[in-house]
Amino acid sequence: MPSTGGDSSSILSRYRGCPWRERLHVGFRCRMMNLWPLVREVPGSGPVLDLGCGQGLVALALAMAAPGRQVVGIEREARKVSAARMAGEGLANLSFRAGDIFELDDEGRFDAVLLVDVLYLWEEPHKRRILRTAHRALRKGGLLLVQEVVTRPRLKYAVALLQEWLALRVLRTTSSGGVNYVSREENESLLRSCGFEVESVPFHRRVPYAHFLFRCRKA
Repeated sequence: MPSTGGDSSSILSRYRGCPWRERLHVGFRCRMMNLWPLVREVPGSGPVLDLGCGQGLVALALAMAAPGRQVVGIEREARKVSAARMAGEGLANLSFRAGDIFELDDEGRFDAVLLVDVLYLWEEPHKRRILRTAHRALRKGGLLLVQEVVTRPRLKYAVALLQEWLALRVLRTTSSGGVNYVSREENESLLRSCGFEVESVPFHRRVPYAHFLFRCRKA
């Protein structure tokens, strides 16, 4: 079930020099998410923040698809930042840095912020801290895009749970204290309580996971 609408092969080729575990994770992720539909949701120019960017797949796609975007990826795990920097080498509109996703000094800087499969790794108090960080980083009226697995459809939710078990316990490509998926309604309520106007849409066409996309505006 590949992502369609962009040049995924060009992106994946940039990870050839990375350790096998990072290549495996990025390649699997690229093929199992709606990468290019997500990229099209983001403004084609201006500063964009990918918060919790992992190995930089989404940030790289954003930068390569639109040179007018100035894309910043922030990730707490050093090995992932290293892979992201290696893949993004030579792109003037893309940068990565190791940082705390709970605290940033970029207040009001960004037109758009992305949280792509990040919140589920944290319990609710930490989710709120991350969302407040995103809120501060956005200009007034700015766009927050949150992609998360939700609890329905049940079969796709079960597939996501199995995949996360493999990533956490077997392959160890993700480090976390656990998996904290919640329903679409619970995600919407959390986002609104953190100061966002929210619209949610199904985002699991052609992919095996129960993804929803939450389009949020900073009021």
